[in-house]
Amino acid sequence: MKPAQRTAEIPNFHAFSSREELAGELAKTVAEDLRNAIEKRGLATLVVSGGSTPKPFFVALQQEPLDWSCLLVTVADERWVPTDHPESNEKLVRDHLIKGGARFISLYNDAPSAITGEESAEEAIRHMVLPFDVTILGMGPDGHTASLFPHHERLEDALESSQRLCLGIENAPKPPPERMTLTKHALMQSRRLMLHVTGADKKEVLEEAMKPGDPADLPIRAFLHQDDLPLEIYWAE
Repeated sequence: MKPAQRTAEIPNFHAFSSREELAGELAKTVAEDLRNAIEKRGLATLVVSGGSTPKPFFVALQQEPLDWSCLLVTVADERWVPTDHPESNEKLVRDHLIKGGARFISLYNDAPSAITGEESAEEAIRHMVLPFDVTILGMGPDGHTASLFPHHERLEDALESSQRLCLGIENAPKPPPERMTLTKHALMQSRRLMLHVTGADKKEVLEEAMKPGDPADLPIRAFLHQDDLPLEIYWAE
């Protein structure tokens, strides 16, 4: 992959005094975008990330005035486990965010593996009608986002393909090993792109990712070093 070419400054960086304040402000901003989308098009689409970081945001967003029956939600990536499994991102979102008739679009299906399930997952995402209104990424301490892991054998396909929306991942460096991820091409088809991160360690990763370098080392670079869609970063210690 070609090295990224920006300096180490972090543009569009919003810092908050606490994780609770971050969650509340992010929820207000996202809810406003979703309400505007519903007013204009009668429907809003939201992509969220899994893990523990977004839980306070999910709770805060639930409190916002919003016509949930007009909302379609999916995830940036999914662990290839049944939807009632404790590690399922779908279960996380259904338990902590979905309410009031909102519809969840699943990346998981009945295929025997993530790779054989790619076509069905892609078809499900295409029915959401792109571009997404809001996409919220997360980031791991290794610089991965969604299930785009450093130096993974399918990373280049996930970052470089201009056709694929979903990609099955095997041998992920953290459990569970099988996952379904949205590609960069899919994630960039958004009206608003955000990154929700917490902790001093992840701020250090962001600062490193803003330096020129190979996205294979820190995949979040692929979203930081592009001019098509600004990445807005919401961070708290």
